[in-house]
Amino acid sequence: MPALSPSEITARQQLGRYSTLFDPVYAAFFNEHQAGRACAHQVPLEQSRANPALYAAPSAPMEAEPVKESEVWCAVTKPEGRIKVKIYKPLDEEAGGEPRPLYFHIHGGGFVVGQAGMDAPLLRTLVRELGIVVADVDYRLAPEFPAPTPLEDVWEAFAFILSQSTSLNISLSKIILGGISAGANLATILSLRLSLSPPPLLTTAPLLQLLIVPCVTACIFSPSGSLLPTAPTSWQELGDNPILGEDRMTWFYDCYIGEMGSERRKEWEGKWEVSPLEASGEVLRGAARAFVVTAEIDILRDEGKLYAEKLKENGVVVRYEEYKAVSHTFVSFTGLLDESRRLVKDILKEFRDVLAL
Repeated sequence: MPALSPSEITARQQLGRYSTLFDPVYAAFFNEHQAGRACAHQVPLEQSRANPALYAAPSAPMEAEPVKESEVWCAVTKPEGRIKVKIYKPLDEEAGGEPRPLYFHIHGGGFVVGQAGMDAPLLRTLVRELGIVVADVDYRLAPEFPAPTPLEDVWEAFAFILSQSTSLNISLSKIILGGISAGANLATILSLRLSLSPPPLLTTAPLLQLLIVPCVTACIFSPSGSLLPTAPTSWQELGDNPILGEDRMTWFYDCYIGEMGSERRKEWEGKWEVSPLEASGEVLRGAARAFVVTAEIDILRDEGKLYAEKLKENGVVVRYEEYKAVSHTFVSFTGLLDESRRLVKDILKEFRDVLAL
């Protein structure tokens, strides 16, 4: 995608009709902090890589109290390299104590931007409120590392964390997987792959998959780039959303699985390892129990809802919630929005239920 001029960026980064669709508090925040700012897909990749914070979406989280934070490094093989996993633990955690539940978290960013630590306020809250351990994986990003590398990184990082259960003091029978946006995509695919070929150390299936504003299908466009008639309704209604729109999603998928019409794109877009919504019932029926979260004013809303319905149809226990008058990034606005705070309360309830806390 060619870089946009400053005037084109300003024109695209205005609320327009969304000023009456978004929560008024959020609309005011957008106008003050984001309107007119360039996003990563609107500038050359090397420019956004050099200063990612400059092009990251603004947020307004409610900061949690401190927890223990550390890093471990994991060898990965597809291709060979090393990735970081951030570990969050309760302040009162002691070596040799009772093993604690694990939440394995995967950040979002369209497979192209983002990093471990970007969801730290939420993860610290989970640790403080529940006394669990969180592992936050820093998988490698497209286009430098296109599909399937991010998924393979997540798979190998998960196996690595299992192998470190004693030193990390985690229980292998109390595991939750989850992620946000592209991270939710990778989390649910990880759940499906674990059901089909669990690693030797995983003796009990994950108790829950937390899927926050998931992208679950790349089968959206024709080879010429137009929306398919079968594209979810929210893509057709909300494609011009300034928070996450069709242009940004197009860029993400171009980077991750190849440009539209390319042989690489044809190879990958319909595979369930990229588009779990397209998975067969045979693949889906082994998935972990799910909490699927969508935002009312989000281009990904309807594919998340369709995925929740398809999981249910195949015997998976699913809770589905749509949060009102908010958009794709609302999870990072707990310091500002009631719906964001409601989401955190709902996540805590789901975790307590499956972990019997």
